[in-house]
Amino acid sequence: MDPESTVQSIGDAITALDKRLQSGNPPVNSPQWQQLHTSRKNLDDQQQALVLKDIQANDATVQSAAATIATAAKTLQADISKQGTIDTIIKGALQISTAADAILKSV
Repeated sequence: MDPESTVQSIGDAITALDKRLQSGNPPVNSPQWQQLHTSRKNLDDQQQALVLKDIQANDATVQSAAATIATAAKTLQADISKQGTIDTIIKGALQISTAADAILKSV
């Protein structure tokens, strides 16, 4: 997976989180909404960091992390579409975040 596709996968996950946050489920002032918002903000920060990095490494670590991001982003979007639990959605966002971190640390 190339760097642009990796950044796009994270962006797709952010968009899905935005839709869930705007849906009113969970309610805006609830702790669950805050948890989702924090996960969304973290992914946004990581996406920006990836855009600023010149990712030229195409080693096994980067490829594995990029594949994890793509798979986790699709799963996250599906979980949000199916009105998955907040815990499931946060777990998906955390998987993306962990993989993005691996890429950032390797470049």
